[in-house]
Amino acid sequence: MIKSPLCPENRVRYTHDLQHANSTLRLLKRLLPIFASCGIIPHRDGSWHEMESYVRTHSEARFTRSLCRQRAEEPGFDSSQ
Repeated sequence: MIKSPLCPENRVRYTHDLQHANSTLRLLKRLLPIFASCGIIPHRDGSWHEMESYVRTHSEARFTRSLCRQRAEEPGFDSSQ
């Protein structure tokens, strides 16, 4: 067994730092590149996927629709559409 040169106080901080770094890496692996203007996601093979289609395919997430209060209260907005 290899003995650590870290004192107990430093070992706790070191362990915490490693756990934080690991959490950050897991988060970065989950980030999706999404084009802001159209919401499509580029795939490694060069194809393009609409965001909702991609999320449905790669997760159990489903989308619902509603309007924010500001949009619903805009003059001339037709809520029947």
